[in-house]
Order: sequence, then C-alpha cells, then structure tokens
Amino acid sequence: MEWAAALSYLSELQLRHGLDVLMRSGAEHMPSLPAFLATCRAAREWNPDPAQAVTGPVAADKWESTANMHLLAHVMKAGAHKSYYDEPQTRILVQLKNAWAEDMRADDRGEGVPVEVQRAAWRDCMDRAHQLGAVGGCPARVA
Repeated sequence: MEWAAALSYLSELQLRHGLDVLMRSGAEHMPSLPAFLATCRAAREWNPDPAQAVTGPVAADKWESTANMHLLAHVMKAGAHKSYYDEPQTRILVQLKNAWAEDMRADDRGEGVPVEVQRAAWRDCMDRAHQLGAVGGCPARVA
C-alpha cells in the first residue's frame, strides 16, 4: 500500500524513467521506496525533449495511478524471470498500460469498474503485449 500511494504521485514520464533505470541497473534486488522515487523524480534530466520536462508533481487520476501500479507489478514479476525490457518493448507496455487506463476511465462513469472486469482487461493488454513481443522470455500472462 505504501508503494502504491507513493507511485500514484508520479507522472508517466517519471515512472517510465524509474523503470528504465531499474531495468538497466542489473541489480539483483529492488531498491528501497525512497531510492526508487528519487530515481523516478530525476526524469527531468532524462527527458530528451526539454519542452516536455517535468518541473514538479503532476496530478494523475485514479486510473492512471492504478495502471502505473499494475505495470510496476508486471515489470517486477518479469524481473524475477531475468527478462529485461528494451526501449521498443517498454513503449509497447506503456502504450497498452495507457490504453487500459483509458478503457477503465470510459467504463467507470463515476460508479467504478468491477475488479473482474479490470483484471480481464489487464490480462488482455498483457496478452497483446506478449503477441507484440514486449514480454520477452516471460509467461504470456504476467499480471
């Protein structure tokens, strides 16, 4: 819950940067939450387009935050299989994560979305990622 709450304040760019650094680090273990957040928040230095640089906290809606948490869990689980994502694979995963959040936003209409529907939609996104080659050596469904 602590990780989920902390990650919900990160922008997509910050989370993407943190995951990229983590995947390329070769570390055997996850960093502490404060260390991971510090890495994520360094995104303004990483962004190749200064016009898009993150200058402070960016508000995220609940579906974007939830999608970020799902993606982090997916990547952490994939790391246990020693499968790392390159840039094209990461782009596929982020695009599908964003599509999931958009679908959930559309289905919500202020009433929430049943957990079963959320899970089925996430599995569908990860199946598509697998078909597109974004899952590497991981099982087709890593959620």
